[in-house]
Amino acid sequence: MGKETSSTLVLNKSWMAVQVCSVKRAIGLLYQGHAKVVGEDYQVYNFDDWSEVSRRMVEVNSEEFITSPLLSLRIPRVIVLLYYDKLPKATLKFSRKNILQRDKFTCQYCGKGPSGYKTSSKWMEKNELSLDHVVPRCRGGKTTWQNIVACCLECNTKKGSRSLQELGWKLDKTPKAPKYHPTVNISLRSSVHKQWVNFVDIAYWNVELENDNLS
Repeated sequence: MGKETSSTLVLNKSWMAVQVCSVKRAIGLLYQGHAKVVGEDYQVYNFDDWSEVSRRMVEVNSEEFITSPLLSLRIPRVIVLLYYDKLPKATLKFSRKNILQRDKFTCQYCGKGPSGYKTSSKWMEKNELSLDHVVPRCRGGKTTWQNIVACCLECNTKKGSRSLQELGWKLDKTPKAPKYHPTVNISLRSSVHKQWVNFVDIAYWNVELENDNLS
């Protein structure tokens, strides 16, 4: 991945994470006066200030710089927008990952879970944990939060296209969309820049972020 297409975290003017953009886009917003860089010391810098700061950072790894014949600029890893105050949509993505996390990687029919395995992924590998339509699609079941649950291979095979009533099965809990928890911090992937840590929480990783024209 080229430097100009690597990532910069974008904060709104209330300092809440709203988007990740390319470094090229971040520098454009900075140059146009629509944003400022947030430094490691939480000071903010406009384009001219950041250029001067970059000029003095001779000891920093060259991989952290964008260079041209006229300028050498340290890559801004976090920028704050000066005029944009919208928030992420508080709607969790309907995804396999979020369904399995909601159901704690546990079969919702028999209760088998990842205990005894080092990680949930090992349990999924061994038992082929998957997803199942509670009301089968062939009977009009929809692909929604309320009709999709985590299911082990054994139960999936037994259930087939039959209903829970026909099998005499009961769900331990009624499936529903997970609640939105904007204040719960999560562990960040190693690929995430360390400067992001204090700005990124579960709200950022699990919601649909705004895709408006930020300029």
